[in-house]
Amino acid sequence: MVVEFKVTAIEDTAALRVRSLAIPDHTLVSVRSDQPGAVPAAANMHTATTGTGDTFTALKANTPVDPAAVTVMYGLANTGKLAAAIDSNSLYDSPSGGTARENGRIGSTIWHTRWYTAAAPMPHEITLDLGASYNVSDLHYLPRQTQSNGRIADYQVFTSTDGVTWGTAAASRTFADSTAQQDVSFTARTARYVKLKATREVGGNAWTSVAELNIGYRP
Repeated sequence: MVVEFKVTAIEDTAALRVRSLAIPDHTLVSVRSDQPGAVPAAANMHTATTGTGDTFTALKANTPVDPAAVTVMYGLANTGKLAAAIDSNSLYDSPSGGTARENGRIGSTIWHTRWYTAAAPMPHEITLDLGASYNVSDLHYLPRQTQSNGRIADYQVFTSTDGVTWGTAAASRTFADSTAQQDVSFTARTARYVKLKATREVGGNAWTSVAELNIGYRP
């Protein structure tokens, strides 16, 4: 039997972050030593040019219990008939790394404009389709965490109901050169599309990067 849980939405605030999803009295993923082919597998980030961070453990009756919880980027629990997996977007194998935040929810992955062969000239734009119209009033921008390349300095925020007509900017300001989340509030308006337009990078380069981008709205 396969049981599937589908999470359609998670809502949290800056003051109260959702750190885990628990279903009481249920064991979502487990394997036993008496199940044929029971092999937990784990993958960790390996930054060396040689070697691997992958581990495979044949689960037997005499397999010792880990003295503490083992954290991984990708974990799989499988038997000869069924496999289940879980993954994290954390740069580190545990949530205590240098840029880790909120138990693995970090800005370790980024959106970045073209830079390798030739940089795309400013301005740069990224548009979010919210899927439906909301009374939007805020934009939350998490800058690149590991370095300042691509961090947005001057910017504009636009909104649209159809993704075609944008009108005047809802906000036009300057972000601080920081790893902290930057919050932009503007007069609430009905919109389905929100566009962040970067017009200047903190170092004057023709790059733009975004670690996380979220939109706030009012009921």
